[in-house]
Amino acid sequence: MMNNNGMQLLKASEATQQAKLLSVQANLQVLLNNSVGIGEHTDLVADVLCFVEEISQANDNLEVVRSLIEHVRSNSKSLTDGEGLAGHI
Repeated sequence: MMNNNGMQLLKASEATQQAKLLSVQANLQVLLNNSVGIGEHTDLVADVLCFVEEISQANDNLEVVRSLIEHVRSNSKSLTDGEGLAGHI
């Protein structure tokens, strides 16, 4: 069974990815809705796609971390035994 430190690490990872997602979404929103400072961006499409990729990655990471948290909550087995992480990544 995972100790409390392990769950704290998973919850911290979840919070980190949530913060990353909110940050990137805010930056994208500013880029799309605020013309101030756009002159310094030479390739706006590339900038938008960069933000989209970061959002996708944060969402993917959140999905994996939440799956791991659910696995730990619903299963008393250690993440290092035969059924550990393999089925959740």
